[in-house]
Amino acid sequence: MCWLPQRPGFVKTNIDGAWIKESGNSGLGVVIRDSNDIFYGGMATHKVCDSALLAEIEAAIEGLKVVIHGGGYRRIILETDCKTVLDGISGKVNNRAWDDTSSCS
Repeated sequence: MCWLPQRPGFVKTNIDGAWIKESGNSGLGVVIRDSNDIFYGGMATHKVCDSALLAEIEAAIEGLKVVIHGGGYRRIILETDCKTVLDGISGKVNNRAWDDTSSCS
C-alpha cells in the first residue's frame, strides 16, 4: 500500500487507532499531507479506551482537531481503515456499534 495524492486544494488526513483488549491501552495517530505529498503535521498519543471502535473514534476526533483547529484547513479528506467511523461521520449510524457510549481517558 502506498500514499495516493488527493485533489489539489485539499489536505488528506490519515487517522488510525490501535487497541489492546487486555489493558485498554490505545495508540492514536494522525498524518496530514497535501496533494504534493508535503507533510503538514501530525500527532501520536496514548489513551485508555474501552474498545477498538472507541480508539478509532478518538483518532478521528484528534485528527479533526489537528487539521481544523491546528492548521485551519477546511478542505479535508479523512482517510481511515474503519468503515464504522466513516459511516458515523457521514450520519449512517444505524448499526449497534454506535450504541456504545463508553469513553477514553
